[in-house]
Amino acid sequence: MSKLNLIAMLLLMSCSSIAAQELKLAGIEYANYPKVNLKDDADGFEASFHEFGGFVGAPIVLMDKQLILVNGLSYGMVKSTLENPQLGIESIQTYHRISYSMVSIIKVTEQWMLMTRLAPTLASDFDQPLSEDDFMMLGSVIASKTLNEGVRIGGGVVYTTRLGRPLLLPMFQYAYKKDKHHFSMFLPAFIHYSYVVGKDAHWTLGMKVTPNGANFNAYQDTFAQIEVDKLNYVRVNIGPEITYRLTEMLRLELAGGLSTKRMYKYFDNQGDGYNYNSNSGGFFKVGLTVVPPDMGKK
Repeated sequence: MSKLNLIAMLLLMSCSSIAAQELKLAGIEYANYPKVNLKDDADGFEASFHEFGGFVGAPIVLMDKQLILVNGLSYGMVKSTLENPQLGIESIQTYHRISYSMVSIIKVTEQWMLMTRLAPTLASDFDQPLSEDDFMMLGSVIASKTLNEGVRIGGGVVYTTRLGRPLLLPMFQYAYKKDKHHFSMFLPAFIHYSYVVGKDAHWTLGMKVTPNGANFNAYQDTFAQIEVDKLNYVRVNIGPEITYRLTEMLRLELAGGLSTKRMYKYFDNQGDGYNYNSNSGGFFKVGLTVVPPDMGKK
């Protein structure tokens, strides 16, 4: 297995909002979730979200390509808006997430690989001085095996906030690639299919299903005027994805579709929950990523 193929496997460990199936050395992304009505007894109230993120990673190859270490840094911001135009009410809150990740990829045999990821993370509205409640230690371990030239399977465990709060979950990986077709599952992170268009491989078209969520330490719900302890949110994004290779190392990524199962909840210091769940609605994303020169060529 080549050095590039070994490094590319690290992407299977990523569960951030900017993760994908190919190696990305750095990138930025903006996502917009336009206004949708809240559910239940919240007639007239609407919720919207704007998100921004960026990341950078630096792989180091050791032990004659038997070991790869990757140090990464990422930042994410979520801006939520809850409003009722008829009543003249508007509540805007901003949350931040800063994460440092340490990934190790060990080539055990020609077919087997072991990958670990440890990610100390700060996730908070930062309205108060930092405390231990702002800190989380996330991570994952997965073993994977190449069955043949086009198929790889794997499994392991992950401690993640992808489903809205910190949970220890089983992971399952399946990747199939043939000619210009690529199908991959990395549960609970995503299900993805893509097709490379044209001989020059500049365009890639695909479909993706992505559960997406987060957990933030918070200090106040400015809408309800209550002191809170945590904010959890989760949703499932479904829709097409288009990428275009601008240069050998720079790629534009566009995605959109339906955002459903949108659950948004505050917890106070006594553990009581306050739901602001909303109806399904559209979303779109745009991103710019840096990839190795020969990734994506067929």
